[in-house]
Amino acid sequence: MRIWLHFCLVLLSCALIYFQKPAAHPEAELQRKAQGLLDSYYGRGHARVWITRHSGRGQRTVRDQQLGDKGFVVQSQERHEGYQGKYTNEARVEKLELPHKLVITHQEEWLESTDVAVVVDRDPGPEIVSLLAAGLGLQRKNGDQIQVVRTQQ
Repeated sequence: MRIWLHFCLVLLSCALIYFQKPAAHPEAELQRKAQGLLDSYYGRGHARVWITRHSGRGQRTVRDQQLGDKGFVVQSQERHEGYQGKYTNEARVEKLELPHKLVITHQEEWLESTDVAVVVDRDPGPEIVSLLAAGLGLQRKNGDQIQVVRTQQ
């Protein structure tokens, strides 16, 4: 009897894993967030959004050298020159070294940019682009773009 109960529990666990909903793509999650923002701003059914994420795949190595604030002297040299006691030239040369750290990151997949396209059936308003950028965490310096257009009726 216990064996059958254990067997049924194993089968039930396997069935739950097999029929489990697959994980949503990051694009779908961003699209859901953007659609929620637009529905709150324009009202439900007045705007549609499409999101495309451009990502890179392969092997990418990023090298980032970070320098410290204060350097230290590793070599110092002084030079004194004179000419018949009238002319003197003194020079001091120091070689400074800044502390640094080299950070190497290996990536197999990375996000390059995100494009957002919005179609609305009324005047878009100037603040919708900044609202979407803030709500979705988009930045122009990363190549992210937002395009909002009004449908022609």
